[in-house]
Amino acid sequence: MRGATDRRAEDGIVAGGNLTALGMAGLAAAVAFLFLAPAGAGTAQQGSQKATLAGSTAGDYYENVQALKDIPASELIPAMRYITTSLGVGCDFCHDERHFESDDKKEKKIARKMMEMMFAIDQNSFGGKRIVTCYTCHRGSTKPITTPMLPGQIAEASGSEGTGGAGGEKNATATAANLPKAEEIVAKYVEAIGGEKAIAGVGTLVEKGTYTMAGRGVAAQVEIARKAPDLSVTTIVTPHGGMAHGFDGAGGWARFGDHVEGVAGNDLVQEKRWGAIYPGADIASYYKRLQTAGTEKIDGQDAYRVTGWPATGAPEQMYFDEKTGLLVRVTSLADSPLGALPKEVDYGDFREAGGIKVPATIRIVQLSGTGTYQFASIQANATVDDARFAAPKEKAQEK
Repeated sequence: MRGATDRRAEDGIVAGGNLTALGMAGLAAAVAFLFLAPAGAGTAQQGSQKATLAGSTAGDYYENVQALKDIPASELIPAMRYITTSLGVGCDFCHDERHFESDDKKEKKIARKMMEMMFAIDQNSFGGKRIVTCYTCHRGSTKPITTPMLPGQIAEASGSEGTGGAGGEKNATATAANLPKAEEIVAKYVEAIGGEKAIAGVGTLVEKGTYTMAGRGVAAQVEIARKAPDLSVTTIVTPHGGMAHGFDGAGGWARFGDHVEGVAGNDLVQEKRWGAIYPGADIASYYKRLQTAGTEKIDGQDAYRVTGWPATGAPEQMYFDEKTGLLVRVTSLADSPLGALPKEVDYGDFREAGGIKVPATIRIVQLSGTGTYQFASIQANATVDDARFAAPKEKAQEK
């Protein structure tokens, strides 16, 4: 049994220690999600048939996890993502990528001490609240930043955590009370994409095109099949290999090469939302509260900013084009035991399919890189067998 971290770069998916697999978009739904990332800390316990990702601690599920042994196993990979982005490194900075459980590298031992110090500071000085994080001192550098920055640099380095959600209350206007109510903006959006009747009339959606990561050059071939209410399967193929992930109506799964594993935690939430036929069509039901926060420019166009509070997790910011009513951006925070990671998803190039408008371009901006989906073909109500959404069986490993 292998863990999420025991994957090789030759699979053609891992880049810089992180995989950005879109997906889950609502991505959060909102979008999206592709965030399954094989970057981790430790391999799964060899030979263990009892430990499963869901319901296990990191110490039980993974081999030789110490500083984070008591957190849920599903939260270990998000924690590792937070470290790599905070320090601007890949997994191989601390780990031997062929033996993640090894303690041979001094950087791994130092990282454990730093986490223990950070936890102690938060516990002893801030009553256990997460105030000091890896990013507090590192800000994208392997060495803590000790030299004061100039005003312009401070503005660039300022994160969004602690502002009430990705984007926080940034640029909130004093005239928000004079703007349309959030419910009115959402209602206009539903009509802009075709209306409730048209949305309900689309039972499946199959999109084919490419997925590229900024600075990586080669485009991967991608196909996404969705079936109401929340079934989905996303397949990405490169010249060197491929991966897939999906939601079968009950649980999520991910396949890297021949390795298959379940999806849990925030990744599972995102995977399920990614299965929605249309990004954000469930806004009214997904968020327990909505509020118009102001207006901003998105790609030169005026947009209303609406803050949505989901049942769990940090608030999310949604941006709706004032003229068209379409949802053009969603920003959110993905939490981890060490800190929150911001994500921005942009929707554009809307095309009609089955009576609704669908974004043919989806761009996902994360600290680990920017990925773009460009769909050349969007087909509504195509026949899609339910078997496509089931988790594939893992091939037996040769001894």
